[in-house]
Amino acid sequence: MELPVTVRLWERFGAITCHLHRPGGRIANPVAGLLPPGPTDRPGDGLWVARQLCDRLDIHDDLGGCSVQLHVPSARAEELRQSRKY
Repeated sequence: MELPVTVRLWERFGAITCHLHRPGGRIANPVAGLLPPGPTDRPGDGLWVARQLCDRLDIHDDLGGCSVQLHVPSARAEELRQSRKY
């Protein structure tokens, strides 16, 4: 049985952040998501796609489980940049 994944999503300072956590989960491959997918599916391919779409992707795992945090600019990012010009 798969353990449930907790998903939290918020916007702050012109960025949308999505935090996913799976208790007991681990990412065994230290370069997961850093190499482009090959001709066959393998674990980590989804992380590679996410890295292409996000400004930043952080992975952290410990005894409590595995967390992946994705950061993308929100629609307000440009508005905030413009407001800092003056």
